[in-house]
Amino acid sequence: MSDYEEHEYDENVARFVDLSLIEQDIVSLLEKFSGTKAIFWDEQLTGPIGLVAEYSFLKELDVKMFQLKPGRLPSISVKNILFITRPEVELMDCIADNLHSEESQGHSASKEYQLIFVSRRSAVCEQRLKDKGVYGTLTSIDELPVDFFPLDSDVISMELDLYVDNEISSLHQISHGLMSLQSLYGIFPNVVGKGRHARNVFELMTRMRRDIGVDCDPPMSPLFDTLMIIDRTVDLITPVVTQLTYEGLIDEFYGIKHNTVKLPGENFQASSHAGQSPRSDGSSVKSVVLNSAEELYADLRDKNFSAVGTALSRKAKAISAQYEIIAKESCEHQNDMGISNRHPNDIQCYLGLGDFFIFAIPKPVNNVTLNRNK
Repeated sequence: MSDYEEHEYDENVARFVDLSLIEQDIVSLLEKFSGTKAIFWDEQLTGPIGLVAEYSFLKELDVKMFQLKPGRLPSISVKNILFITRPEVELMDCIADNLHSEESQGHSASKEYQLIFVSRRSAVCEQRLKDKGVYGTLTSIDELPVDFFPLDSDVISMELDLYVDNEISSLHQISHGLMSLQSLYGIFPNVVGKGRHARNVFELMTRMRRDIGVDCDPPMSPLFDTLMIIDRTVDLITPVVTQLTYEGLIDEFYGIKHNTVKLPGENFQASSHAGQSPRSDGSSVKSVVLNSAEELYADLRDKNFSAVGTALSRKAKAISAQYEIIAKESCEHQNDMGISNRHPNDIQCYLGLGDFFIFAIPKPVNNVTLNRNK
C-alpha cells in the first residue's frame, strides 16, 4: 500500500451500489419469528436503521416498536419480544432489567425473547447476560450484519463511534465491512492509503481474505477502481475549519444527524416581515430530510452561504411563474407538467433558513469570515 496516487473516478459507480440488500436482511430476520412481534430499539440505532428501512415499512410488517430503556416493559399482547441493540455492556444491563421485570410479573412463560446484535455478536455482552442470570431466558441470540448505511446516493457510512484515546476496536469492523463490500461488488484492484491505521486496516483485510481462502478474483468484474483509506489522525485540522457552505451552516446551527435536521417550525411557516427576525418560540419542530433526492437542496448544499440568497430568489421566481401558469390550467394539465406540490413548502423552508442565518450571523463577523476564507 502506497501513499496517495491519483486515479480516475467513475461517477456512475454509486448508482450500481444497491444497499436494499440490508432491508431484505431485516425482513428475513423478522420472518424467522412467527407470530406477533414487538421491537425494542437501542435509541442510538433508530437513526442509522431508519436510513435503510423506514419505520413506515416496518409497521407494514405488523411490528410494534418501542425504545429500549430500563424498567418494566409496556403491557403488549405479542408473542415475540425482539431486543435490537449495539453490543454494549450497559445495554445488556438494561435488557436484564427488562427480563427480570417480565419474570416477576409471570409474563416470560407466554412470550419468547430474542436478542439481535447490530452488527456483530459479542462474547463479552453474552457473558454479562449470564452474570445477570437472564441468558437462559432468551430464546435466541442473533446478529444483523449491517456494515454500511446509505447517507446519500453516492455516500455510505459505517456510523461507528469516534476514535478516542487510541481505542482501535473499530478497525476490525471496518475491515470486515470492506470485505463484505468486495463480496458484493468485486475485489478492489487498487488500494492506496495514508496513515498508520490505514495500513492496519489494509493488513487486517488482507489477512481476512487469506483466512477465508480467497486466492483469486471473483468471477465478476470489480465495480470499483480504487479503495482509498485515510487515517483521520493524519489531518486533524480540516474537521475544525469553519463551514461556509449552506449545508455546513445548517449543521453548525442545528446539527445534521443521519441525514435529518430538526428545525424550529415557527421559523418556516409564514414569511417574516421585512427587516424583522424570523420567529422562534420553540412551539413546534420540523424534521427535514437532507439529501440529493431533493433537487433544490442538492443545488444549494455546496454553495457558499453568501450565494444562497440569490440562488433561492431565482428559483422561487421561476417556480412562482410556473404556478401562475398552472393556476390558469386544469388539474390534468398540472399533472402533465409534472411540477411537484412540495416546492412552495421547500422554498419557504429554505428561505426561512436563509433569513435565520442573515439575522444569526453578525455582519462584521460575516464579512471577516468571508474575507479570511477567500
